[in-house]
Amino acid sequence: MDFKATLANIGDSLTEAAKNVGSKAVETKDIVVLKNKKATEERNIKSLYQEIGKLYYEKYGNDEAAEWTSQMRRINSSKNKIAELDEEIKKVKSVD
Repeated sequence: MDFKATLANIGDSLTEAAKNVGSKAVETKDIVVLKNKKATEERNIKSLYQEIGKLYYEKYGNDEAAEWTSQMRRINSSKNKIAELDEEIKKVKSVD
């Protein structure tokens, strides 16, 4: 094989490799875009679940006969702890 033919083969190989890399890059980009869209939809669902839970809690939070009473008591306990911590934060800030 002469020098020109060898260079032509190398050039063809490089061109083919560049096409493959470009194709893989587009494929990877497309996958990332789709995964981002999927993650957005999953966040939407999570947000809606939270909204449903909050609405349920607001409606039945003090109803001892409601389902999930244990979880509601834990929410109430956490809310009380948050209020106590807020008071402690105010005290610390007023000391400064």
